[in-house]
Amino acid sequence: MRLFVLVCLITVSYFGMAHAHTLDSYDKYRLEIGWENAPPYSGEVNAILIYVSPLVEGIELEEQPFKDGVTGLEDTLRMEVLNRDSSITLLLTPSETDGLYRTFVKIDKAGFYQVNLIGDIQGTPISLSMHPPQVMSSEDISFPPNYDIIGIELQEQLDALNATHSAELDSLRSSMEGHNASLLAAQILGGAGVIVGIISLVRSRKGA
Repeated sequence: MRLFVLVCLITVSYFGMAHAHTLDSYDKYRLEIGWENAPPYSGEVNAILIYVSPLVEGIELEEQPFKDGVTGLEDTLRMEVLNRDSSITLLLTPSETDGLYRTFVKIDKAGFYQVNLIGDIQGTPISLSMHPPQVMSSEDISFPPNYDIIGIELQEQLDALNATHSAELDSLRSSMEGHNASLLAAQILGGAGVIVGIISLVRSRKGA
């Protein structure tokens, strides 16, 4: 029984680590990013890890191993972290493992972030967007709960929702105004046609 539980824990840990990273390729290189401390929480200093190594021919991307890591990229490659409101450019810090770099960052808001890799790898220009796993809210694990922060986050979500609904309402109003204007123009033209018809009929009768 203990052995079964241990195997389950190891399996869960393995898959948790595997899904905590994002894998992609660019030209002839394998690129992998992930959070050093996973899952990441807002308000904590963390590091985005990036692994860079050559692709192995004949192997699917999901099966590509990280081997023969590319060194020296701290001088030629930079990382941009951004969301819809702001962005920050970070430098790579090499580690003791060839091809593994860190960029330290403190994310203050929970949510999804985009990572842009810009520069070159061994002379190959690169501009690649990747998406590390979601940053979780630190309030999910805070005790006792900070109701001020919770209130601020709820207000931000409410403001965003109101902005979306306001934009949709303005679009609907514009559409309705355009529809009403077209309807009014059609009514005017129709009325003018009736009047012209009546005048023509009267003139024809007078001529008779």
